[in-house]
Amino acid sequence: MLVATVVAIGLGLFLFSGFVHVGQHAYFDFAGVEGIEVQEAGRMQERAYPFGDIPLEYVLKRPSYELQLIVYGYSPHVDVKLINADEKVRLSAKTDDEKTSRCVASLIRENYSMVVFRWLSGQGCDGSGKLRFDVTTQDGVAIAHEVLPFQIVDDGYYFILDGP
Repeated sequence: MLVATVVAIGLGLFLFSGFVHVGQHAYFDFAGVEGIEVQEAGRMQERAYPFGDIPLEYVLKRPSYELQLIVYGYSPHVDVKLINADEKVRLSAKTDDEKTSRCVASLIRENYSMVVFRWLSGQGCDGSGKLRFDVTTQDGVAIAHEVLPFQIVDDGYYFILDGP
């Protein structure tokens, strides 16, 4: 029934707009991380038709810092951001294993206080893995080595309209 509804909506959008791109909606799920808490759940985008509410924001509290994980994008993306930390604390992404380097791209942003991770879904990427990054001082001294296991969860469809 759900697939028929999605197809009907997609066909209707195509007929009225000229072109519509339909894609599989997926997101990073960190349910297996010890100590992580979901701060917000809901729908990700206006044109997404998920099977239900998904975690949009997590918080992971550590003794000397906190991490905020914000899930977004039509394809799986997550921002890992330092919050409630000393200004001299930084994040440094690691791709020290073959699967992570092949399946997850990372980008340091906001003066080393945030890492953006993007799922690449390439060959051998089975929908699970571990985000790896270091929490360091400005001088590069390691405070912690974080390893966050995740699953990529397929959760409905999204539509992007191209036309008037």
